[in-house]
Amino acid sequence: MPSPSSASGTSPSGEDDGTVLDRLFFRTVSPTDVSRCYGIERSSYPPDEAGTKSSLQYRQHHAAMFFRCAVLLPPEALESAGGGGLIAGGKGLGGLGGGGKGMGRGGTEAAGGANVRRNLATESQKMTGTVIGYICSTRCWEFDHESMSVHDPTGPLLAVHSVVVMDRYRKMGIGTKMLKEYVSAVRRMELKSPLERIVLMSKADKLAFYVRAGFRITKPSPIAHGRETWYEGELEVRRRRVGGAGAAGAKAGIERRTSDGKKEKDRVNDDEDEDEDEDDGSRPCWIVDSFAVPGKAGGGNPAGVVLLPEETDPSKPETVEWMRSVAMEFNQSETAFVWERTGEGGAAPGGGANSNLSGSSSTGSGGSGSGAPDVPDHAHYNIKYLTCSGAEVDLCGHATLASASVLFDLLGSGAGGKKKRHVRKIVFRANRDSLKVRLAPDASTGVQIQPADDGKGGGKSKKAAEKSSVRISMDFPWRSTREVLEGADRAAILRMIQRAFKFSEESIMDDVLFVGIDSVGEDILVELKRERLLSLGYGSAHVNYDVLSTWGGGYTRGVILCCRATEEDRVITPTGDVPRIDFLSRFFGPKAGILEDPVTGSAHCTLAPYFGAKIGRANVVGRQISERGGVVECNLEDGAGEGEGRPRKVRIVGTAVLAVGGTLYV
Repeated sequence: MPSPSSASGTSPSGEDDGTVLDRLFFRTVSPTDVSRCYGIERSSYPPDEAGTKSSLQYRQHHAAMFFRCAVLLPPEALESAGGGGLIAGGKGLGGLGGGGKGMGRGGTEAAGGANVRRNLATESQKMTGTVIGYICSTRCWEFDHESMSVHDPTGPLLAVHSVVVMDRYRKMGIGTKMLKEYVSAVRRMELKSPLERIVLMSKADKLAFYVRAGFRITKPSPIAHGRETWYEGELEVRRRRVGGAGAAGAKAGIERRTSDGKKEKDRVNDDEDEDEDEDDGSRPCWIVDSFAVPGKAGGGNPAGVVLLPEETDPSKPETVEWMRSVAMEFNQSETAFVWERTGEGGAAPGGGANSNLSGSSSTGSGGSGSGAPDVPDHAHYNIKYLTCSGAEVDLCGHATLASASVLFDLLGSGAGGKKKRHVRKIVFRANRDSLKVRLAPDASTGVQIQPADDGKGGGKSKKAAEKSSVRISMDFPWRSTREVLEGADRAAILRMIQRAFKFSEESIMDDVLFVGIDSVGEDILVELKRERLLSLGYGSAHVNYDVLSTWGGGYTRGVILCCRATEEDRVITPTGDVPRIDFLSRFFGPKAGILEDPVTGSAHCTLAPYFGAKIGRANVVGRQISERGGVVECNLEDGAGEGEGRPRKVRIVGTAVLAVGGTLYV
């Protein structure tokens, strides 16, 4: 689908981008607009992909509210407003006009400072301005060719047929603005039958555009549409937040701990001292550097962590929409949201939303005779991971490590050692996996961190590093690697790597030692010669990130580049040195909205079995050589290789360093 980039400057039409964007108005398509839309459709798509005029007429008649256009208003519309513009950029909506309750032909007014000021342009200007782009969709129950051909107003899926901007107005940011406005409009609609997801198909060269807009690319599409391969993407439809997840437990009467460890009580409709004690829905939050090298500032992979009350219901649209907005506000590669699972294992029944944060339980198996209740040594929590674009991912190693470090500290078992240590294990329930995390001793994997001095010189002592860091081990799923041998798939991957990293045609064949894809189809693994991996630069000047989305083999997340390490790759830090590094890696996540991840714990579910089998050892240590860098220690549960008949887990060990702690008011 021909969608413009968000580049700014002067358009191919010769108009200033800022002036054009200021004159944009979004509304539903009227019957008289269909001919104009058909002209844009026909000029933008190849004949075998373009929709017919009758299909556009059908969508306008039967699904009018989902057929929206971008209208370029005449310059006098701005002049009548004193040059103030039609769209006031307000926080949260990014200056986009939105479709709300009772959406009509004249557009809408969105609360919160992102208003389309109707009085600044006449109704005639709004309706007769130039249509320069549009998006049309129909509802369906299944995302297939037959279901998409008709509109079913009860269907839970909203299938996008076209996202198109006139050629002369592309590369001005109009496509991005139009798509964001469209999603906002859909989320504000009051529908008798609720929508669940917006789904679409995209060619490979436009995947990055949709990922930046919050879509998640799922798989190559089986729907035949022209000659090229298309990919399917989806975006959750969530209604505008009312109160938000932060208010979900505001009147639950629960006890919790703030980020500084103090207890506070949420009020239950208590009129006395209301101003002083009423819960405002704020939540404790942290930023933690995961897989950091102890004693090294600014290393590892930072992740946001937000602690929610037990009553959190992730199925509520307003809750997930709130999570999305918080993740985008944190702007970390991932932010984790955690809340207790009661009634399982070590959870304390009837103890309140965060009852186990107090280090006690109302039930036990006996007691010590002192009158104090027994305290379980493990706790159960739900966990959700969202990226900085608001997309949800099923698994994230560094956000799990960050969450565990926060909870161990709150539960009395983390760094610092001032609280009585009770909880030694936490079980996280993610979308697809149950993840067990434990406190790890310094020598759990044979990797020793030795102090650089006695603490009196210029370097940090080991004791000082421990005050702000904790080592944690996590049981993650084992992911085998299937080699991609000869054929079109291998050739396509090699071309993608060559173009993305500027290899010559000769070096790509000589420097690539292995090409594979993991057992769940998430990541491509490419082993390079060490000197080639170390020669790759950083940033868009050296990496064409958009190209990394172009292979048609169906991977859904990222590209791993790796190599065997040598003695020269040991990490020397102010606190000591890691004596052995077995492999080096870099991770790029174009389909997850991440250009390059600083340290990727989940990628080691694939890297550790691969290098464990290659080296012949059950314990391997990886160093991710991003600009921040970090170290990931891995134990293969059933030894090196992939033996049959035994459950396979990769035990990942890393150091978490607390960087920021505070209160979230969003």
